[in-house]
Amino acid sequence: MGVRAAYADVSQKLAEITTLDEVIGLLQWDQEVVMPRGAVGSRGRQSGVLAVLRHERATDKALGEQLEALQDSPELSAVESANVREALRDWRREARLPADLVRRWGEATVQAHEVWVDARANDDFGRFAPALEELVALAKARAAAID
Repeated sequence: MGVRAAYADVSQKLAEITTLDEVIGLLQWDQEVVMPRGAVGSRGRQSGVLAVLRHERATDKALGEQLEALQDSPELSAVESANVREALRDWRREARLPADLVRRWGEATVQAHEVWVDARANDDFGRFAPALEELVALAKARAAAID
C-alpha cells in the first residue's frame, strides 16, 4: 500500500474513532438533559460497551503499524505529518490501557454523575464521596497504566 492510500486508510479509521467519541458525547448529553431517572444502570452498560469498542478501534495493532510506517514519510505534508504524530502518540498511550479499565471508567462516570446530581441538589457531599473515591482510584489506575 502506498503512502497516500495508507494515509487515507488511517484517516478513515481515525474518523470512525471520532464518530464513536461523538456517540459517547450524545449519550452523556442525553443523560444530563432528558434521560429518565432510574435508567443509569442501562446507560452505564451502554457507555461501558461503547468505551470498549472505541478502545478496540483506537488500539488496533494494524492502525499502530500504519501510523509507525507513516511517521517519517517525506510524502506527507506538514499537517498530515502532525496528524500522524499526534495519532501515534494517542495510539501508544491508549494501547497501555486494559479494556476492562476502560469499561469500568465508562460505567463509573455515568453512575457517579447521577449520584453527584442528587448529592448536589440535597447539599450532601457525603453521598457523593464513595463515587468520587472510585473515580479517583480509576483515574490513578489509568495514569499508572499509561505511564
